[in-house]
Amino acid sequence: MHDRDCSTPGEATTSTHSASPPVDTPPIQSDRPQSEKTAKQLRRKAQDRESQRNFRQRKEQNLREANETIVQLQNQAKDQQREIVRLTGLLQQARIEVQTLRSILSPQIANVNGFSGGSSADFWSSSNSRT
Repeated sequence: MHDRDCSTPGEATTSTHSASPPVDTPPIQSDRPQSEKTAKQLRRKAQDRESQRNFRQRKEQNLREANETIVQLQNQAKDQQREIVRLTGLLQQARIEVQTLRSILSPQIANVNGFSGGSSADFWSSSNSRT
């Protein structure tokens, strides 16, 4: 049999030459003792976790405030829309009242002022031009 027959299906076959083992790099030497590095690293990691926690809390608080603002603005928009509908109704009533009063008063005012002929619309347009 050949050396290649030992390999499992799907595995790449290698030559009979042995591969060199990976080269281990020596750890970086430092003037500080290992315990001091570890303590400093632990403090840094704890500070990073705290900063991350504070960031998440601020982010959640900002999101809650933004959602509350959205709800408030939506409520204001609904209130303003209701007010617009109410005021539009009042305006329509006032227009009808003005039109009714003009139709009632036009003949009476025309007789008093000596306005003869024409419609009440002519009277109101001519009286508006005098002011």
